[in-house]
Amino acid sequence: MRACVRRRTQPTDDVSALHHGLIEGLSRHARIWWRDVATAQPDFGEDLEAQVDLSPGIALGSGYVAYVFRSPAYHSDTGLFDDRLIIELDAGSGLNAHEVLSGLVAAFHAYRGEIEMNEDLALDDRDAAVARGLVTGRDEDGRHGVWRIPPLGFFDDELCRLALGHPASVLGSMLLQAGFRVSNHELGLHLCELDVDPDRQSLIDFDARVRSIIGIARPG
Repeated sequence: MRACVRRRTQPTDDVSALHHGLIEGLSRHARIWWRDVATAQPDFGEDLEAQVDLSPGIALGSGYVAYVFRSPAYHSDTGLFDDRLIIELDAGSGLNAHEVLSGLVAAFHAYRGEIEMNEDLALDDRDAAVARGLVTGRDEDGRHGVWRIPPLGFFDDELCRLALGHPASVLGSMLLQAGFRVSNHELGLHLCELDVDPDRQSLIDFDARVRSIIGIARPG
């Protein structure tokens, strides 16, 4: 199980404080699989990104958090530079994927996240979104857009309005009426379809069904 969540950044963020908040958040929201251990502090050195290994605190897998360097110049394109939290939990852990994602969204104060169910499709989608972004000048799968809607995913209200055409509450009502599983989440839309097969075509079909209901076309 690979969970990926992303957080919007601001040039004025205190990265050390954000990291401290993340560790506290994991202690509250991921107690089933997170162990309270000391982690390294974010250190950029000469780099534009600071990664912190979280694996010592993950009882059933591995993971890391990546913070981007804060500066007004570096943030001139606000669609590209998000902090990222990546957690990989053992397939045999028995953990509920929806609960794992909900906990990570809360701990990281994420604006979007998903459980990646098919690695090959995820890689192809990233390449396609980047290629499309070079044409449009937008981040087609970030703050500006949603390239593929996953069965297990979260989008905050701002992203729902911008990329999916409706407030999160409206999208949730539309999908619930159509028989989709959507959990109540005060911050946005949380899809929790646990029974979708992880094969490529099933995920493509899921995205198409959701888009047909909410009336939003695929990018490109």
